[in-house]
Amino acid sequence: MKKKISLTISALAKITKVIIASLLIFSGCTCNAEKELSSYLTVTNCFTHEEIKDLTKLLDFFNEQICVSEGIDKKKLIKCYDSFTKRMIETTEAGSLEVKIPFIKQKETYNQISDDLFHQIWVFSNSRIICDSPDTFKYIDYKRDGKYMKFLEELGKEYKMVKKYREELALAGGITPSMCRDILMIKEDYQYDLNDVRLQLVMAIHYLTMNDKFERKEKY
Repeated sequence: MKKKISLTISALAKITKVIIASLLIFSGCTCNAEKELSSYLTVTNCFTHEEIKDLTKLLDFFNEQICVSEGIDKKKLIKCYDSFTKRMIETTEAGSLEVKIPFIKQKETYNQISDDLFHQIWVFSNSRIICDSPDTFKYIDYKRDGKYMKFLEELGKEYKMVKKYREELALAGGITPSMCRDILMIKEDYQYDLNDVRLQLVMAIHYLTMNDKFERKEKY
């Protein structure tokens, strides 16, 4: 009897390990991104634990969407970034910028993060951005004194391009063509390794911001 009980416990232990391993595999992207972000002082010095969780939701959403738009398995994330960036360069040279992130899904992702974190990244202002309309519409941009700007300042101590991006934003008050070009050429000109999850976050926030600018049609 004792032997049977021992075998049963052993079998249950193996099953439990399999279940836990499966859960880790299915949730791996989120856990890994959050863990990686939390491993950097440049991140933890600027954001709380809960804010890092929310940043991870934004990053995971962006990563998933660019892999979908490029038709590449999300397990090959850097390949997704390379293909996405190449397409962005091509569409920009053709006179347009097609981010291809469904804005409805983007707003749903906004709803999954705290208002506090959202407003540490972005602010709304008003601008007549729709031609032939007398109405004033919402317009999103970076919050220049928010925690995200502090994060860019800290990361800029390691990456020249991020420093330039942050400084130009402070001078111009918004995203400029030069800033967009630097993001586009993050690998070609600067040879940065996008395995650094912090650079992924910079790209994600940049393109989510641009997509919001293009797609939001809400009266102020």
